[in-house]
Amino acid sequence: MKRFTSILLIVITATFLYAQEEPKAEPKQENPKETVSSSSVESTSKVEITEPEPQTASSATVKKELVPKVSVPTVMDENRLLSAIENNPKEPDYYYKLFRLYSSQNKHKEKLKIALKAIQNLGGNAELYIIVGDENKFLGDFQKAIIAYQFALRMRPSDPNIYNRVGLSLLKISNFNQAEAAFKAALFFGSEESNPTKGVFYNNLAVAYEAMRDLKNAYKYFQVALKYYPSYTTAQDNIARVQKNLKETGISLD
Repeated sequence: MKRFTSILLIVITATFLYAQEEPKAEPKQENPKETVSSSSVESTSKVEITEPEPQTASSATVKKELVPKVSVPTVMDENRLLSAIENNPKEPDYYYKLFRLYSSQNKHKEKLKIALKAIQNLGGNAELYIIVGDENKFLGDFQKAIIAYQFALRMRPSDPNIYNRVGLSLLKISNFNQAEAAFKAALFFGSEESNPTKGVFYNNLAVAYEAMRDLKNAYKYFQVALKYYPSYTTAQDNIARVQKNLKETGISLD
């Protein structure tokens, strides 16, 4: 229990640091804010969401909460769905059909706008806040992504996939220590996840160590990632690079 409490306190500090207010609908921005990391993470280390197969944040599969089961229409009319929402803003089916349409068309700004409108009209649930976080992350606004994930964590405080998303956004703004804490929380709460998913979490933790120039721990956890997920090419590429850097710097693994 002490171990659980300690980790939870670290995670609360790391993930709720940027929580200021609930995400609200904003005027359309033509040029979304871009946050560029000053570290070598972007050009070298590879990180993933939580699925074994690499996916973008917008296409990642997340657990549904209060999400109606709807089929994807063969022909989806954006204007028809937008009109339907205006006429009946409390019907969740229209929002989720529109999410699917925008995802298929890679319309991230539009999907974000509708997600914020859904929260305003339906009330927030974890799934909607994850969508807001993922779309903000894709658009480069990592601070807003973290805030949205924080609201999702209030509703699903033991969801390892959300902690992993928090960690990825923290990496983007060079908050490496907090990213480390978030990935450790993903591993703690993800003890029942599949081995490939654990491999992804360990890979991302190793990336945080590499960003902090802790090559020994980076190498150690890339090894653990491959133990759980031997065919994981992302971790294979990462460990080969770290191994080369260790050799060049003369750092011993003993």
